[in-house]
Amino acid sequence: DYKKSCKKKTYSKSSKGKSPDYEKDAKNHKVLGDRGEYIVYCAEIKRIEKDLGIGRKTAEKYIDWKSRKGDDACGYDIQSVNADKSPRYIEVKATQMAVGDTVFYYTENELQQAKTLGDNYCIYIVYDILTPKPKIWNMGNPFKNSLLELQPIKYRVQVKTTKKQ
Repeated sequence: DYKKSCKKKTYSKSSKGKSPDYEKDAKNHKVLGDRGEYIVYCAEIKRIEKDLGIGRKTAEKYIDWKSRKGDDACGYDIQSVNADKSPRYIEVKATQMAVGDTVFYYTENELQQAKTLGDNYCIYIVYDILTPKPKIWNMGNPFKNSLLELQPIKYRVQVKTTKKQ
């Protein structure tokens, strides 16, 4: 159960209370993210049923939940279709917070895909993720306007060492 797996507290303290428990935080964020993707997946099925005038089983054939299959390299979580059957690439971000200002992490790969896929790419933010009625906001592709402020705060570091002779 997602509700039982996630705690309202955003950061966990170690047993000494001095530093965050990053492993525990990562697990909680994963559970929240998975729930957000599931909520969007279900909403997309309903939207496609309505937009295309088809049944659920047929609508499901138009959706590919990439991240559930372990395909995180594509830069989005769900591939769906628009009303005209053109592709829709969805990156899902989930938060326990109510609708309002939002901060989320975004990878370089996600950014590059957003720029490459243009109008077919969108970010869905799922608010109130742990409530019985979470809310979804399709913010489209915000990299075409000034909705976002990007601040690089995370880097991948690769250290190459050589053996001393």
